[in-house]
Amino acid sequence: MKKVVILLFLLAAGVGGVVVYDAALSPAARACRAVTQQCGADVITVDECREGLRDATEHELAEVSRCVEPSGSCLEIVGCLSGSALRDLGRGFLRGVGGR
Repeated sequence: MKKVVILLFLLAAGVGGVVVYDAALSPAARACRAVTQQCGADVITVDECREGLRDATEHELAEVSRCVEPSGSCLEIVGCLSGSALRDLGRGFLRGVGGR
C-alpha cells in the first residue's frame, strides 16, 4: 500500500510539473504573457496568442520568445511577430520555387 501511495504522489508531481511548465515557463507562455502585457488583453488574450503559436516548432517559439520578451512596446512585439511570419513565408517560397 505504501508503494501505491508513493507512486500516486510521484505521478501527481509529474503531472503538476507539466502543467506548471506549460502554463508559466514554456516559451509560448512567456511570449504570450509579454504580448498581453504590452498590447493589452483587449487586443489579444493569452488564449488567442497561444492558439496562434500552437503549430510553431520549439525553435520558432524560442526565437519569438527571445524577441518578444525584452520588447518595450506593442509596436516592437508586432515587429517581432511580423519578422517571424515573413521568415516563414520566405522559406516556404524558396522551397516551392526550388522544389525542395
